[in-house]
Amino acid sequence: MKTNAELWVIKIGSNSLLKEDKRLNIQALEDLCQQIKCLRDQNIQVILVSSGAVTAGKGLKSEITSSQGEVAAEQVRAALGQPYLMETYRKILADLGIAMGQVLITKNDFDENDTTTNIHNCIQCLLENNILPIVNENDVTSVRELMFTDNDELASLLALQFSADKFVLLTEVKGLYDKNPHDPTAQLIPEVKNLEDAKQYITDEKSHFGRGGMLPKIRSCNKAAHMGCACLITSLATQDVLIQIVNGEKCGTWFPPREDISLNNFKKRLLHQFSRAKGKIIIDATATKLFKDHSRARSLLPVGILDVQGDFNKDDLVEVLGADETHIGLGIAEYDAQTAQEYAGLQNKPFLIHYDRFFVYQ
Repeated sequence: MKTNAELWVIKIGSNSLLKEDKRLNIQALEDLCQQIKCLRDQNIQVILVSSGAVTAGKGLKSEITSSQGEVAAEQVRAALGQPYLMETYRKILADLGIAMGQVLITKNDFDENDTTTNIHNCIQCLLENNILPIVNENDVTSVRELMFTDNDELASLLALQFSADKFVLLTEVKGLYDKNPHDPTAQLIPEVKNLEDAKQYITDEKSHFGRGGMLPKIRSCNKAAHMGCACLITSLATQDVLIQIVNGEKCGTWFPPREDISLNNFKKRLLHQFSRAKGKIIIDATATKLFKDHSRARSLLPVGILDVQGDFNKDDLVEVLGADETHIGLGIAEYDAQTAQEYAGLQNKPFLIHYDRFFVYQ
C-alpha cells in the first residue's frame, strides 16, 4: 500500500453489473475498473466489494433443479457465477495493469477473533502489494439465517475495520430521494446527517436482483459515519462518478463523518463488532423515545422490552431495535436470553445493558 494513500471501500450492487437479460454488463464492469485505475493513479487504494455472483449464475443457467430445495439451487448459481464474475474482472483489470485477489467471506468468519484477524491481514497484505482486493460474501457456504443483510453490511464492516477514508455504495439510483425515484417530481437529498432524517423517505422496496433495499444502505452508512468515515450513495450510471467524487463534485447522497460524536475505545469496538451480535432486543415506543434523547446516557431496563430474539449469554453482544425496526444501538448483555425474556416488560428488575457498555446511534 502506498505511503499516505487514502483508502476507499467501494461496494457495487448486482443491479449495476447486470443487464436486463441478467447477463453481466461488460461495459459497466470496464467503466468501473477504469475509474478504479484512475483512483489508484491518484494514490487512492480501493477495497472493492462486488455483488453479482448469484445473478450472474442465473444468466449462465436460468433453470436449476434441486432435490435439496431453493437454498441449494441458489448455492449452485453462486458456484456458477462467482468464477465467471471474477474471471471477467481479472481480464479487464489485467488489461489495465492491475492485479486482483478474490476474498470470500461469511458472517460466521467475524464470530472468531482469529478469523477476523486473518481476514484483515490478508486484505492488508493485498493492499501492501498493490493488489486490488475484490470481496464478496461466500454464498456457496453461507447459511441463509446467518447471512449478511446484503453486501452493504459486509462493505460497511470492512470500512470500519480498515478505518476507510470513504465508503461508496454504487447502486441503481443516484442516491436517496424524497419519494420514489421513478416519480418525475422526486428530488435527490444531497446530505443526510443521521438515520432519523432519512427514515421518512425510505420504503421497504427491495432491488430486483439483490437482497437489500435502501434501508440497509442507509444503516450501513450511518454506522460508518459514526466512526468518522465519509459515506456516499450514488450510481455507477453517473458518468465518471468516482472521478467526480475525487474532484469534490455533488453526485449522490452524502453522509458526512459524525465528528460531533466522541466515542470511547470500548464503544468503538462495539461498533466494529456489530456483525457478531448474538440476539436482538425489541423495545417499546416509550423506551425508543428515551434513547433518542441523547442529552444523557441511559441503561436498558427490562420494563421497556417487548421481545427477546436469539440465544445469547451473559457478556454477549446484542442489538437493540425499536418496534418499528429502528436501530437503537448495540450493547453487552448482563444476563442471558432466557432471563431477559422472563424479565421483559417487568419493573424493578436489573438492567439488561448498562450505559457504559451500550452504544446508541445518533
